[in-house]
Amino acid sequence: MIDATAPGGMRQVKSTELVLLSLPLDSVKCAQWGSNPLYPLQDKYVLDAAEITQIRGAISAFNAKLLAVASNYDLAFVDINAFFKTAKSGYTFNGVTFTAQFVQGGAFSLDGVHPNGKGYALVANEFIKAINLKYACKIPLVDANDYPGVVFP
Repeated sequence: MIDATAPGGMRQVKSTELVLLSLPLDSVKCAQWGSNPLYPLQDKYVLDAAEITQIRGAISAFNAKLLAVASNYDLAFVDINAFFKTAKSGYTFNGVTFTAQFVQGGAFSLDGVHPNGKGYALVANEFIKAINLKYACKIPLVDANDYPGVVFP
């Protein structure tokens, strides 16, 4: 990848860095981006450790603000970031385990960012749980398995 601070202006992508799904795969396959030294990945397609830390800090600050507002107005609160962290390693609902694994995890769409129907049902359940807990309600959870996921040809 391109890195102005590295010798020769480029270096290997580190295992701790994240390559964005917006990286044009046709350029990777056809133009050999990232595998040919003449065509290193542009840094706009890679999140380095400092950028990842900055993003995580912004998420934590935003979630803290949301929690403070919810507490101030005595509202139910859902830490959706914590839920997605759990889903990353595996979340089981009605005997089916969902993960954040690209394509095969069962909870995310093919863009790798947004949940699919099953994933959004799992998110809805987190809100239902928070509402039930906060307001002593008995709203039933939705069955995420009844919603569409990724359909393979």
